Amino acid sequence: MPHLLRGTNQDTPDGFINFPRGYLETHNINPHEVSNAPFKDWDQKRVELTRKYILEGKLHLDGLGF
Repeated sequence: MPHLLRGTNQDTPDGFINFPRGYLETHNINPHEVSNAPFKDWDQKRVELTRKYILEGKLHLDGLGF
């Protein structure tokens, strides 16, 4: 997931959209408007989720003795 968040500004002009169509439609967002508040909120939640998953994975691996 982190690579999707990082590449949004580069990918969107090429037609590769890194976020859900339903979210865009619900918030009436154009996929090229990555600086608006609803997009930033979605993006921030994905960053938080990514950090959570990375920490959970690290804790799991630490528990395995790697």
